This record gives sequence, structure tokens and C-alpha cells, in this order.
Amino acid sequence: MQKEQIKVLFIVVISMTLIGLAIVMNVSNRQDHVVPLERFDAIIDERAPTGFIYVDVKGAVLKPGVYKVSEGTRLFEVIEKAGGLRHNAYVEHLNLAKQLHDQALVSVPFFSTDNNQPMYDDQNSSMISLSRASKEQLTTLPNIGPATADNIIAYREEHGPFETIEAILEVRGIGEATLETIKPFIVP
Repeated sequence: MQKEQIKVLFIVVISMTLIGLAIVMNVSNRQDHVVPLERFDAIIDERAPTGFIYVDVKGAVLKPGVYKVSEGTRLFEVIEKAGGLRHNAYVEHLNLAKQLHDQALVSVPFFSTDNNQPMYDDQNSSMISLSRASKEQLTTLPNIGPATADNIIAYREEHGPFETIEAILEVRGIGEATLETIKPFIVP
């Protein structure tokens, strides 16, 4: 029996040695596949802003027009570039911290002393039509992102043009609070 125990012990030792050798070989092969940190830097650099965008600024600014700005520019920065706000600018519903995208339309309404509501002059009318606006135009509205803009477009494609501003409440993702925020900037 002692010989059989020695044989079993010998087989166990050899097996353990082979398993250990396989583990060491596997670990050393993994080191060959380590991604150097420089590759991550390249990925991060690809996502960093690399160019310029164009933003159309209208309404109650001193110098309306199209401005070339760096990617990542915020709304308040492009308003400053447009000479700043006029004394009767209505910015209550504008998100001045919003990051702008290429071809963005910035519509700064004028404040009307007649009814305490924003208004637009006829020459710089920049009300956004819910029935005709592009996705890019819709995303210039406060609290309207790309997904909600897609929902608005899908709704009007299915149901036709908006008859009233309040009809937007039927769009998925639009509630009373959002309607009140965008109401000064939209027409059916």
C-alpha cells in the first residue's frame, strides 16, 4: 500500500506542477496584451473639442448675427460675443449655461411692458413653430433635448400639424412645467 500512496502523491505533485506552470504561462501571456496608457490618452483626445461651431443669435442682443465659436461654448458666452443683452431682453426662460451645438439658433425675446410677456419684433421673429421646426431648432428651446425633439417630430408626423400650443402636452416627455418654460418661444 505504501507504494500506491507514493504513486498517488507523485501524480498529485506532477499535476500541481503542471497546473502551476500553466497559470504562470497564462499570466505571462496576458502581460503581452496590456494596453499602454498612451492609447487611453488618444481616446480622450479624440473626444475633446477639436473645432468650431456656428451659432445664429437673434432677438434682444446688441449685435444679432451668425457667430463662429469654439465647440463647448455656453449660451451666455455667445450672447456676450453678440454684444450682450439689450435693456429689454427677456431671459427668464433661457438656460444661459446650456452648451451649444453647431447650427444652433439662439432666440432672445424682448420683454413687453404691455403684458409682462416676452415678445419678438417682426424683423427678428424667432418664434419656433412646433409644426415646422427641425430637430436642431427644437433643441434650442429650454428643457428640450434631442430625445424630446424626436418625440415632437414623431407626434406631428403621426397626427399632423399642431393646432394649438397646448397640444404639445400630448407629446411623450412634455408636461405642464415644460410647456410653461417653452411657451414664450413657440407657436403652433
